Amino acid sequence: LQRQGSPQLDEEVDILAGAVTNMEAGKPERIATLSALAANFGDRAGRLREKISALSSRREELDRNLTKADLTEDSRARYERELADVTAQWHTSVGEQSAWLEKAIEIHREVDADPLTDPRLRRLNLSNLAHVLWDSYQTTGNGATLEDAISTMRKALDGIDESNPDRVRLLLNFGRLLRDAAEASGSE
Repeated sequence: LQRQGSPQLDEEVDILAGAVTNMEAGKPERIATLSALAANFGDRAGRLREKISALSSRREELDRNLTKADLTEDSRARYERELADVTAQWHTSVGEQSAWLEKAIEIHREVDADPLTDPRLRRLNLSNLAHVLWDSYQTTGNGATLEDAISTMRKALDGIDESNPDRVRLLLNFGRLLRDAAEASGSE
């Protein structure tokens, strides 16, 4: 994965990744460290989402400028060069964002697969995984990823007692996920 230009964050990732390799599976410290690492990757993807949005807006503006009838040849050439550059940056950023999201998904799945993970930590991890899957769906538009996000959130809620303090938070997160999925599909 490429670095994102923040030495502090890059150092944090290196430290966390190094620490995890020396931790015993199923230990709360390992699970917490993996969760922090996945959150870091998710944060990186989020920052790229902002850049992608700005690049998309600029692409649209350049497209509009290129349709103007009164453009000189020099202006048209300049707009076309900038559009090519912005489009290349957009594609690179989307690829990097997808890579960071996939890494976060991989780490969350690793926590879920660990048979020694505490049930409470597993539920919280599954909730976080569902949100990263939702982010991935927003990036790729892959319907299977959206279905995976919803089923992962259901799995987080499976077997949770009504008196469990995490239940309300998980239900709220699930409700937000379903609302966002309905809005994304155009239904409500």
